[in-house]
Amino acid sequence: MTEQLDFIRKKKKESRIKEILTMKEAIEQNILKLGKNVKIKEGTIIGTDGFGYERNEKNELEKFPHYGKVIIQDDVDIGANCTIDRGNMHDTVIGQGTKIDNGVHVAHNVKIGKHCLIVYGCILGGSSIIGDYSELMMGVMVKPHLKIGSHCIIGMGAVVTKDIPDNVLAYGNPAKIIRNTNEV
Repeated sequence: MTEQLDFIRKKKKESRIKEILTMKEAIEQNILKLGKNVKIKEGTIIGTDGFGYERNEKNELEKFPHYGKVIIQDDVDIGANCTIDRGNMHDTVIGQGTKIDNGVHVAHNVKIGKHCLIVYGCILGGSSIIGDYSELMMGVMVKPHLKIGSHCIIGMGAVVTKDIPDNVLAYGNPAKIIRNTNEV
């Protein structure tokens, strides 16, 4: 615990980063990079600090600094009332051509591949990775630090608690692989 707290405090001191509250501030401070033909609907917040805390010596919560960026590549559509956190140690990335529905939460350090479909109410935990051409249906929850492969379909309401390989259909709580997406 002490090593991690020392690291957090060192990064806070070095970076002198203040908390970002608006998309305008994120763009002005080079925290948000937007590709070409990006569409973002009202009420969406991009580039704020993620929810990162560590307990200190007094068992109090101490904020972990977020000094990464949000990178949104070309041709991305993002619906209304989404939250997309900036990275803490790495950047949060939304791949080219991805479409994100209303009311989706993308936590810090998440990497979404190209041409993905993320439907209403999905929650992507910190540092999770979604492979190219994958689809997450309504209300999918992905545990932090997990990987969903490319060309996957994750069914409505699934709770992903383990890595999911490429080319599968999975659903349930916890999510279970049902079949290969290449099967007819």
